[in-house]
Amino acid sequence: MVDLLRFTLKQRDLPPKAIEFIFDAFKALRETAEPAVPYLLELAQGPEGHEATMRSIGLLGWMGPVSREQAAPIIAKILFTDAKHRQQDSLIGAMAGFGELSIPLALEELKLGEKNNDLSKQDAAIKVIERLGLIGINVKAALPDLKRIAEDKRHQLRTFAQLALSRIQRTNGQ
Repeated sequence: MVDLLRFTLKQRDLPPKAIEFIFDAFKALRETAEPAVPYLLELAQGPEGHEATMRSIGLLGWMGPVSREQAAPIIAKILFTDAKHRQQDSLIGAMAGFGELSIPLALEELKLGEKNNDLSKQDAAIKVIERLGLIGINVKAALPDLKRIAEDKRHQLRTFAQLALSRIQRTNGQ
């Protein structure tokens, strides 16, 4: 079944509705779709505006428990290489689907973004940490960095860090 779906997706000019049905079939396969993860990762790295790119990113996040080991580093690379990616929200959602595995990836990029004064990279990392915290993932390791940014009166993302901290704390009853 996975091979049939993979073959179908290689067809050129599939209508968006057909692509949607194919991805719904992948979703229905659940854990048995794990052999398709490398192909989904290939599609996820496709053109930003393509339907299959968007759906691959979303499906990889949804398949988090079976895809995260392979997918998290690649999805992080896509997100943080182009933090203004057209599918940024889907990429952040996928990172959230990978759970605690995303925390060190986001922290590394947050620190790298600070070092290189790359605000878009820092912003994307803050959003990943926030999303993880909002779905109940323990983001304690990231809180000192968020607090440092939130308390830095000169940091351009101070307000975003404050908001992320506030939402995480509210969600987790702190």
